[in-house]
Amino acid sequence: PRPGAAGGRRGLPGEKGAVAIGVELFGAPRVNLCVGGRSSGFTVVKNINFHAVNEPIVLSVKYDGVDALDFSAVQNGRHFSRVYHVNIARNLLVNKKRRFGFGHIGFTGATGASSATQVLSNISFQARRTGMGMWRTLKVVTNHLVNGHGKNVLLRGVNVPSLEWSTRGEHILRSIREAVCVWHANVVRLPMAQDYWFGKGPGQNHGGAAYRRKVRQAVATVRMLNAYIVLDLHHSDAGVWGKFVGQKKMPDQNSVTFWKSIGRIYGNNPCVLFDLYNEPHNVSWAVWRNGGMVSSAAGGKKAYFQSPGMQGLLNAVRSVGARNIAIVGGLDWAYDLRGVLHGYALRERGGNGIMYAAHIYPWKKHWMENVGVLAKKYPIYISEVGCSAPGHQIIGNPNACNPYRWGPRVLAFIQQHHFNWTAWSFNPKCPPNIVRNWKYQPTAHWGAFVRAALAGTRFIPPAK
Repeated sequence: PRPGAAGGRRGLPGEKGAVAIGVELFGAPRVNLCVGGRSSGFTVVKNINFHAVNEPIVLSVKYDGVDALDFSAVQNGRHFSRVYHVNIARNLLVNKKRRFGFGHIGFTGATGASSATQVLSNISFQARRTGMGMWRTLKVVTNHLVNGHGKNVLLRGVNVPSLEWSTRGEHILRSIREAVCVWHANVVRLPMAQDYWFGKGPGQNHGGAAYRRKVRQAVATVRMLNAYIVLDLHHSDAGVWGKFVGQKKMPDQNSVTFWKSIGRIYGNNPCVLFDLYNEPHNVSWAVWRNGGMVSSAAGGKKAYFQSPGMQGLLNAVRSVGARNIAIVGGLDWAYDLRGVLHGYALRERGGNGIMYAAHIYPWKKHWMENVGVLAKKYPIYISEVGCSAPGHQIIGNPNACNPYRWGPRVLAFIQQHHFNWTAWSFNPKCPPNIVRNWKYQPTAHWGAFVRAALAGTRFIPPAK
């Protein structure tokens, strides 16, 4: 049978969703059903008469915020097919079809002996929303993350870059699907640029609507896959819209505008975390936390801009009611976290907590002293980690290590201390790359180790 087009509205992620369902059987018209909002009981749809017994049943679904359904057939109030659990999102994205085949369902349990020519009547189809819902929302409890059921959650995944340098992105949705469904990541980090979000980039029209749509699709894809996404402010502009876009020492006042906008849209979305600023560097701990004047080489000349500090960005997010976990990178290009223990921890008011972040690359030394020092008090997120192939450099830094030894060693360190992490990068053009092409084949020097770690391999720390 051909699955019919299912109707129903589409809502933004986080809205009370509805799912439009069409049921098809051989020799019978499609039956339409709508499960809406937070419905927890079975919803019965209209009856149908059909001649087919033990024929395939096809369920066609238009996704709108519902993660999964339980589905069964009933005759005169009695269930006579088993209840089928449908992961709507994973089937939609992996199979790329809006339908689910349940194989052969025997209806003899309701009617006694039956044959392929028997007419069954008064058959109803029922569906119950069983999505992940708000229990996926993460909160910080001491030094780890827990979900709404109080269970510990450890985030492990990859960075999917390109929206920080491209207004259109490069294979964003496809990369997310591959990372979650094939590589077994449960989180992806999405670097972004604040200027592109508001349509201030080169060639952008309509105020950045297409860019925001791409981000919205990324968030919806992750949510459908029952995973998490970190929205990362990667590039800022030293306080001048549309110019000097790139990595700066600190965020600027336009970054406040960016996070208020993000917070209004994705605030309290259960699958979204906020990484406030990619790599703070070359300022004092006081400016890092509280803000102040920061120098910038803008247009080849030294200029200054006012930074709100990391506390200012957190306040901006909370001011619009967004309680999402906030991720805060330390100094030294998001590596040194020691100042947090010496009076510069951020003040959290009314949110789900703060997770501190670090980036580990081969030239970064003394991991425990700079990063692990916080492990007993706060959750740690290694938001970037990676090494290039022998003889290659990363942004001008020599890869002074044997990656075939460094990769297992750093993953062992992360696993040993139960840190959350996202490896860099799931883009073959952005080293240190995990994949070597758009077929997502892993690089031997780094990607192979990342894929093994995501699949559950435990790496052994080297002997001291």
